[in-house]
Amino acid sequence: MSNRILYILGIIVLCGCASSSNLKIQKIDFSSFNDLNIDYGVLVIDNQFIKKIDAPYIDYYVPEKLGDLVRRWVNARFSLKNNDSLIVLKTTILKANTLAFPLKTDETIKNLWNDQASLRIEMYIEAYIELLDKKGSQLAYCEVKAYKSKELGENISLAERDYQIQEMTKSLLYDFDRLAVDKVKDVFKDYASNS
Repeated sequence: MSNRILYILGIIVLCGCASSSNLKIQKIDFSSFNDLNIDYGVLVIDNQFIKKIDAPYIDYYVPEKLGDLVRRWVNARFSLKNNDSLIVLKTTILKANTLAFPLKTDETIKNLWNDQASLRIEMYIEAYIELLDKKGSQLAYCEVKAYKSKELGENISLAERDYQIQEMTKSLLYDFDRLAVDKVKDVFKDYASNS
């Protein structure tokens, strides 16, 4: 009987250790993102999102910055340009930020990354995608917004917190991608490439 109890305790300890060590943060891979086949000749990415290093903005702390991910998304989804086309495909990134708010009033943002503190993470992506003719007149446009919020308790390690933030980032980007692909295919259908 005592061997059985020791065996069960051993399995519980091993499973607990294994789960905390499997928190490998994986970067978002854009290789599976297919081109949206829009006929354009020039691609412009205009970064207008807030770039602050002050609270509550924590973009400089997260494993992958949303602004960088949206730029990579644009390059992946609009990779095939037509050099003969005079159309400009312009993507203006209006929001691409990660924010953190302490859940307890006596905590500060500085403490959130040095110890275990409870916080609410908010992430925003907002982009304006438009096609312009050679004179700069707008031919078609769509606006895409995605938002996520999550509370992280003080009972998780800093590694677990980073992992949760990265998973949240992935989820937000995939939501943004789904919304953007649907809108682009609908709104820009008259400008679809024949290739």
